[in-house]
Amino acid sequence: MPPPQQAPPPPPMMTPAPEPISPPRKGNALASLALALGAAGLALALVGMVMFPGPAGAAGPQGLKGEIGNVGPAGSNGTACWDLNGNGIPDLATEDKNLDGAATVLDCKGPAGAGTVMASYTKAVTTAINSSCDPLMNVTITVPSSGQLVVQSWFYSALEHTAPGTDSFWFKLSPALNDCSIDAHLGVFIVMNMPTDTYYKTDSSLRIDAVTAGTYNYNLNGMMMVGQSSGDLVFRGSVLAVFYPS
Repeated sequence: MPPPQQAPPPPPMMTPAPEPISPPRKGNALASLALALGAAGLALALVGMVMFPGPAGAAGPQGLKGEIGNVGPAGSNGTACWDLNGNGIPDLATEDKNLDGAATVLDCKGPAGAGTVMASYTKAVTTAINSSCDPLMNVTITVPSSGQLVVQSWFYSALEHTAPGTDSFWFKLSPALNDCSIDAHLGVFIVMNMPTDTYYKTDSSLRIDAVTAGTYNYNLNGMMMVGQSSGDLVFRGSVLAVFYPS
């Protein structure tokens, strides 16, 4: 058997010859270089703006701070308005004005204002009516300014009468003591032509005077003008003075 024959080797591959490189033109090369440098500069500028911020500016001057006022020492406690003697203790006998068992602001009373002022007197004892003009009751009032002073009295009296006589009781509200003179303020209680007995009556007297600031005293004066006896009496009564400012 004849030996196998080897296949012939493949033919060698042929590499094409490189094309000749033409030399660059001078004008085109410069334009390309300028374009490349411009693009690179723009890229660097953009990178610097985004990634590399500039240095911080200098800090401005600090604004002025507000000043805090000095704190003074704490003051001492004042006196309560009800503490009349300033001892800090509720003295109920003199400082509990409304009698509620405690000294509080409810017991405080301010000074008298420019309004009305009132004073009064109440008679609770029996007084004999004499044949001389004597004061039976009185009231004192202090007023702060000019105005009108209204003074009025009420009283309950008894006249012991013996027929066929006459009993005449004169009374007068006056700023003067022992004043029973006849004028518009004089009042009279007369018992005549009546059986023997004791006669009772409630009488009143009123006067209105213009006054200025000051203190005034008014008296209810009385006397038996006729028929005085031990049974002629004033039992009880009162005098009221009220000031009204102008």
